[in-house]
Amino acid sequence: MPGGRISAVMDALRRTKKRGTSRSNREAQIRAESSQRCERKVKEIDGETDQVKKWMHTREHTTEGILDARLAVATTSPV
Repeated sequence: MPGGRISAVMDALRRTKKRGTSRSNREAQIRAESSQRCERKVKEIDGETDQVKKWMHTREHTTEGILDARLAVATTSPV
């Protein structure tokens, strides 16, 4: 049945054309997903940075922080 083969070839060509458009759509989707992952990572890093800043601020006002600061001054000051 030659007609069946031609039909199959035509179907394959149509699918190939569709893949071309879906490929560009897929690339756009991949870029969007990558961008979203980057945004989440930046937010995560910002959150960690804020936690460290809070910890440092709290430490400055604790006994340990005050003693460390005095020790640093005492060891670096000329006698």
